[in-house]
Amino acid sequence: MKSLVLSAFEPFGNDDINSSAIVMDMIPDVCKTVSITKVVLPVVYKTAWAVLTEAIQRVKPDFVLCMGQAGGRSKISLETIAVNINNSESPDNQGQILKDNTIITGGEIAYSSGLPVFRMLAACDTELAVASYSAGTFVCNDLFYRMLYDEQNGTKESKTGFVHLPYTEHFGRIPFIASNKQVETIIAMISALED
Repeated sequence: MKSLVLSAFEPFGNDDINSSAIVMDMIPDVCKTVSITKVVLPVVYKTAWAVLTEAIQRVKPDFVLCMGQAGGRSKISLETIAVNINNSESPDNQGQILKDNTIITGGEIAYSSGLPVFRMLAACDTELAVASYSAGTFVCNDLFYRMLYDEQNGTKESKTGFVHLPYTEHFGRIPFIASNKQVETIIAMISALED
């Protein structure tokens, strides 16, 4: 059986919920032949990476799939790349605002997802999920970039990917995708990893 660490984020900004955590809670602990360990991360630069790294060291999974909330997006976005910059007007949950900040000095400008993005997408309803070429420049991208840097430099053996989720019905905002549909999509993506 393959193993996967699945992460979601705590609420941030003015929200008291996060679509990634809502969806993660609804995903079973086993998808086909993939065993899942779940972890909720703080929306804090670098700390999210440290918490996830601790879980990975404990579990030693084959795969890592990080999930984050991208309110305003109309489709589930499977990210293809992470870029070496933090640049946001919004503070993280410790009040940090990083502008034009290099994530890792000496790192490449960008790294590609370690997971088979297009095979995962082929397993999904294309009306709900797309490939994305921008994970933003906030905490989600910071986490994704650090994970891929570790993967590329041999620090971690797990293959890492990232997916951004739209709002669920719980927010009362549009656009949104119903949580059960988002869960079905993530399960399909995870199940594709066993091939």
